[in-house]
Amino acid sequence: MLSIFYLCINELPGEFKLATAILLIIKLLGLGISIILLIYEIDKSNSFVKSICTAGRQTNCNAVLQSNASKILGISWSEVGFYYFASSVLLLLFPGVDISIKVAALSVATALTMPYIFFSVYYQWRVIKQWCPLCVSVQAVLLIEFIWSIEIFWQTPYLSALTISLALCIFICIGLPFVAWYSLKPVLLMAKNQPLYEAAYKRLLHNPDTFNSLLLQQQSAPDGLQEIGITIGNPNAGNTILKVCNPYCGPCAKAHPVLEEIIHQNKDVKVKLIFTAGNDPGDKRGVVARHLLAVNAKGNSAITQQALDDWYLADKKDYDVFAAKYPMNGELKNQEITLEKMGKWCKEAEIVGTPTFFINGRRLPENYRIEELKYIL
Repeated sequence: MLSIFYLCINELPGEFKLATAILLIIKLLGLGISIILLIYEIDKSNSFVKSICTAGRQTNCNAVLQSNASKILGISWSEVGFYYFASSVLLLLFPGVDISIKVAALSVATALTMPYIFFSVYYQWRVIKQWCPLCVSVQAVLLIEFIWSIEIFWQTPYLSALTISLALCIFICIGLPFVAWYSLKPVLLMAKNQPLYEAAYKRLLHNPDTFNSLLLQQQSAPDGLQEIGITIGNPNAGNTILKVCNPYCGPCAKAHPVLEEIIHQNKDVKVKLIFTAGNDPGDKRGVVARHLLAVNAKGNSAITQQALDDWYLADKKDYDVFAAKYPMNGELKNQEITLEKMGKWCKEAEIVGTPTFFINGRRLPENYRIEELKYIL
């Protein structure tokens, strides 16, 4: 790869060598990040990618990549990013096309990506309220590209006429990544989800002895759980699923009905909820968490269950509507100490993303999904 890079750059006129080398490095960086995103879409259990995607409290790649806006015309944005960067790299390396024409074509393409940067950042910031570090990295690469194009091209733009040879070149550079990925993707999915191996794997994974053995190897939950949290289900159950969540977490909301199904099917299982939120007035999570804790403090488990359903199962999470249905008169202030205890507990438990689950005091092994517990417990 380095040899090809050197040969292609070395053939350019002197005034274009540095600028093109910089652009090619930017494009290769974007291509590398896009490939990592594709790996995550194929295999969400990949430990390397998971370490990137759960690096902070508000980082959750899965929440972003599984959101309603994660696809356009049935194609994921990760795939679109791969096609864009792979096509750009191929165009830069394509022989027989004048470099000034390549720069013009790529600068126009870069300008067209600008609306997507604003859309992606806004959607993660205001809609999902979770961040995908890899997605943000792609936006950063696109922005750097645009700055490069302003410096090199847009100050004195020159757009040549679209010739048949140039159109053919662009068609080839766009088509090759598309064909390559859609030829490779089914093979990768088949290798991961091959039915016979998957069935055998699940039989082993769902064996209670296997599960308990793996569970004993996991991190233990810190002390202090008895004083905090909301418990739903049979309070005398022998098994406890601890869910660490925040009120605005999309995956937390998706896990809520799954947990309800588990406790309804198995009376020997209860669920305990702990919130990652603070008492800062600007923390929307804390406002909702205090309200849910205040509802629970009244001691009516049926109303507590209904309040959790009303919040987590709502299509749109509107706190004003929720608060009007469950009015309080000074009770919210009483929950500030509880919320502080929860925050302290979450720090001791090293919670970096939500939802995080503990089963009978130990963290859920990473190979398991919460849905599988109904086959095990």
